[in-house]
Amino acid sequence: MSQNGPGSDNKALTLDDFRGSANRRRNERKPIGRTVRVYSPEHKSQNAILCDCSPNGVCILLSKPLQADAQFMLKLKTDRLRMLAYTVRWWWKTAEGHFRIGAELSAVFGAPDEPDTESIFRSVIDAASDKH
Repeated sequence: MSQNGPGSDNKALTLDDFRGSANRRRNERKPIGRTVRVYSPEHKSQNAILCDCSPNGVCILLSKPLQADAQFMLKLKTDRLRMLAYTVRWWWKTAEGHFRIGAELSAVFGAPDEPDTESIFRSVIDAASDKH
């Protein structure tokens, strides 16, 4: 009978081999907690809570689900119109019946002079902080 403990010669895979870091994000997220307008082909236009964001993604809270790989857009109210397209990567239903959705930045419209994600991130933060 072989043993799979430390120091053994048996190299059998275990669940620990598949567990990575709990935080797989490429960038640190900034908590926001403000209402934003979300546009999607499925649900047209609806309000959402922007839970947090990073240069590469957002987490929003919606009353209706968006399936993985679905796309939606956020409109930024800055000095000129900017639309950010996101692709849903994951979602789950909260205990309160809302849907927490994580999405990755896919495209930027209306800001050809700001191609880097750090500039877009600052625009999202500024727009979410703006109290129009």
